[in-house]
Amino acid sequence: MQAIARIFRNLRNSVAFSKSNFIGEDHLGNKYYERVADEKSAKKGNRYVKSYDGQSKADSELEIPNEWNAWLRNSRDHPPTIKEIERNYMLMMRTRQRAMEADTKEDLEKQSSGTDSAISTNLNSSKLSQKVPHPDFEDMEMTSGANRNFDYRDKEKPIDRTVS
Repeated sequence: MQAIARIFRNLRNSVAFSKSNFIGEDHLGNKYYERVADEKSAKKGNRYVKSYDGQSKADSELEIPNEWNAWLRNSRDHPPTIKEIERNYMLMMRTRQRAMEADTKEDLEKQSSGTDSAISTNLNSSKLSQKVPHPDFEDMEMTSGANRNFDYRDKEKPIDRTVS
């Protein structure tokens, strides 16, 4: 009997609709909602967006402002204000404008100096094609098991690494 009651209770809780509150709307027409947590049905709250008509879900995910995206992902507690979104949009546009100006300035400098767009290096191709022998060090073996010509008398005493 308890199993049947539990099944019906779970079914009722899964079908029961929890209340969603309208939070705000962005300049694109997306509407943002928050579903409040319900302790009786053990449903936790969540935040979601309903895209405006004529926009597919894939497109709407690409066009959600950063401030609203942070709110949807619970990175911020309060929804963004219109002034905040406008201020951040103006900062973004100013940054884009400055980047375009810097690019055009760089292009003009390249054209006036007469250099091509290839990266210049201080290496000559003739140096790259030359084969240079490997350096010979006194303390390295040239063949396996050969004696080394290294004199420890004029150097510090080597570290004793034996385990006692």
